[in-house]
Amino acid sequence: MTRGLAVALAALAAVPLLVGCTAADEPDGTEAASQTPSPVAAHFVTSPGGGEGGNHALLEGELGLVKGCLMVLKAVDGETVVPIFLKTMSPRWDGQSRTLTVDDREYAVGADVFFGGGYVGRASVANHFAVPEQCAGRRAYFLVHDTTDEAELH
Repeated sequence: MTRGLAVALAALAAVPLLVGCTAADEPDGTEAASQTPSPVAAHFVTSPGGGEGGNHALLEGELGLVKGCLMVLKAVDGETVVPIFLKTMSPRWDGQSRTLTVDDREYAVGADVFFGGGYVGRASVANHFAVPEQCAGRRAYFLVHDTTDEAELH
């Protein structure tokens, strides 16, 4: 799948979920890392899933903290999206260095990220996912199934 097609499919899949970003969703710049709980949302898979179909979207943007929640800030439309990582990907947050490690890849706040997966509705998140309190009630969520870098997309 070409990168352009993946981006278009991700945008189409997100249409019902996305509403414009508000000024209240500006990235945090002065958080005290030792005083805040982990901003990373993770999910433990309890069933094998439905096989093919579904989670083939690409989420790309800048990794950021928004009100204590780790999010992807999408440059294309200004949307903020909460990535939810599978626990099998071993997501770890280092509050001192403000770095996320997932699938043995490190991402600092401000880094460009490219995650494969699919958008998840807010009702599903509320009923089936354990997200940090500071990430609850956000407009858009994305269940991450794999990580990549820009070079792998070409």
